[in-house]
Amino acid sequence: MLFRIYSAESPRRAHPDRFASTIVEGIVSDLLRRDPYSLADIHATVGHNGSDYVHISGNISSDVSVEELRETTYEWIRDLARRLGYNNQNGFDPVNFSLEWRVAPQSQALQTNGKRTAVGDSRTVAGYACNETVDLLLPKAVVVAQKISDALDKVYTDGTIPYLGPDGKVQVTYRGGKKIITIHAQHKPNINRSVLEKQIIEHIVEPIVGNGFEVKVNSPVAPFAEGGPRADAGESNEKLCAYGEAIPRYGGIFWGKDPTKPEVFAFLKARQLAVRNLIISGADRCYVELAYSIGNPHPDDILIDTEPSTNGAHYEDDELLAGNIIKEFNLRDPEVFSKITASRLIGELSLPWEKIA
Repeated sequence: MLFRIYSAESPRRAHPDRFASTIVEGIVSDLLRRDPYSLADIHATVGHNGSDYVHISGNISSDVSVEELRETTYEWIRDLARRLGYNNQNGFDPVNFSLEWRVAPQSQALQTNGKRTAVGDSRTVAGYACNETVDLLLPKAVVVAQKISDALDKVYTDGTIPYLGPDGKVQVTYRGGKKIITIHAQHKPNINRSVLEKQIIEHIVEPIVGNGFEVKVNSPVAPFAEGGPRADAGESNEKLCAYGEAIPRYGGIFWGKDPTKPEVFAFLKARQLAVRNLIISGADRCYVELAYSIGNPHPDDILIDTEPSTNGAHYEDDELLAGNIIKEFNLRDPEVFSKITASRLIGELSLPWEKIA
């Protein structure tokens, strides 16, 4: 069950879906800071319906009061929107927005996991590593898409391209002779698309990948002047941002979940096992599946597959206990979650599951 990833997508930090995911991850960080055994499974929608809004829904069980959490959540969203470059003219007003809160306690079946090592849900997760990039062990398409996305954010922030907006995303394809970069970049009104394309190629694409790519910037028939949640509502967990949307997601994603959820601890462990087995085996690619069921700290199933095939997987049974993984990665530490909130989870070498050496 090996995957060759030819195309990858990377949303910019202010893309509505990524904006929404960052909001809920910040809420989880806030919960863990004041109650490290908080349980959460929450979702955010950002949009515009006459006025800008953020809708939070889901389940939380914590010693933190709902009133206190609502207040700090509003401040978090306001500060985040400003850091992303949003203002009243370009897609989301950091000052005048409504916060709608529809959060209930988690069920008793899930609350029993609060201070134990049991698993807070049933889920299958996937991890992947390959030798296409020696420093990150990720596909070239994923790495290039993320670098260009980050560079768009940088030139927007520092004003190198002054008419650029905060919203957008990047898609990169390597397949056979095809080398295509497609960029959707928000811009100020009345900007000529060909001028924007020329600037992006000069300041972003060429410094990262040089020549030899077909580069497409925005649609020739539709301007991208209106962006952010006013143009397109965003939902948390719509963009995984880790493997370029190119390997199975199995219906569960990391953002807005507490550390007992397999989408958190098992997903990160699967990536670590993929990296480790790739290095130990000398294979070209490694794919890992871990399946957990609610209340059981042991995985129900483990699949570690390499290409070319090797002599088997390398792991210790005890290291796959849910509680051990949470401790190993220090996932109840709000500072770790703060780093996660600002990252894509995968390919961030400062995070413990990404350490290659």
